[in-house]
Amino acid sequence: MNLRAVARANWNAPEKARIVPGATLAGFEATATASLPGIVDYYAEGYARPPLLPPGKVPPGPIPGYDDVTAYGPGVVGRTLGPVSLDNPFSPDEFLDHPISLKDEAVELDWIRHAGFIQGLDARLEAVNIALLAQRDNIARDTLRALLGELEQQRGRAVASEAYGLLKDNIEYLLLHLVKAQ
Repeated sequence: MNLRAVARANWNAPEKARIVPGATLAGFEATATASLPGIVDYYAEGYARPPLLPPGKVPPGPIPGYDDVTAYGPGVVGRTLGPVSLDNPFSPDEFLDHPISLKDEAVELDWIRHAGFIQGLDARLEAVNIALLAQRDNIARDTLRALLGELEQQRGRAVASEAYGLLKDNIEYLLLHLVKAQ
């Protein structure tokens, strides 16, 4: 299964409401679509006051925060949570690849820590995979519920809030579809 991890959000402040470093501005608004959380790229660009130089002078080199250029322009690029589109029709055994890949990337991003917990997640996800392939949905459901309990226990310890929400929502989505098929 290939869930496309492309999300885009834009917002702008009027010129008179520029947000300088360390300041905030109220009024942020977001909209939602039919999607699940995934790991997506983000790009953030802030306001940087142009350098003050005497007339006719040029800066001696790049100016941090002003000349930083990414593939998107001057700013910062990273990975964060964002909406991803869902494949249709739904197939539980194919969908399971999605939370498995999310878990792997969450480990790389250090959103999931502690080797023993990671091994336990791998074992539970593999058990779910085996159960789904054998069409033993009741075993898959029980294993997913146990996995959700482990996530809850490790929330804030071995599991950062990003990974918790990401995996919880995707596993609950799978569980919901397994219950509907019952």
